Amino acid sequence: MGNNTPTTKTISLDKYGIKNAQVHYQLTPKQLQEITVKNNMGKETANGTLAVNTGKFTGRSPEDRFLVRDEYTEDRIWWGKSNKPISPENFDFLQKEIESYLSGKEVYVRDGYV
Repeated sequence: MGNNTPTTKTISLDKYGIKNAQVHYQLTPKQLQEITVKNNMGKETANGTLAVNTGKFTGRSPEDRFLVRDEYTEDRIWWGKSNKPISPENFDFLQKEIESYLSGKEVYVRDGYV
């Protein structure tokens, strides 16, 4: 069903504003696990699974979800505690911050499909 075949395809993230990143694209779960262990970001358990201590940052907080409120989304989203609005200007600012932060860094990209 899924395709876990490693690929040597290279991609650029320049069109997303991320410049000069060292991109690792479509690595297999095993490759990602090996990198995680090698970089001391996790440990392999006795049965071969990966264990990672995320500290106090476990899961995803519903308090940290923001959606752009504009003329398209205004009447299509149920705004409230779990759907917080952010202005298009604030979104643009945050996007530039992320682009700047990731530029020149080592980045792992994996296309996922549901």
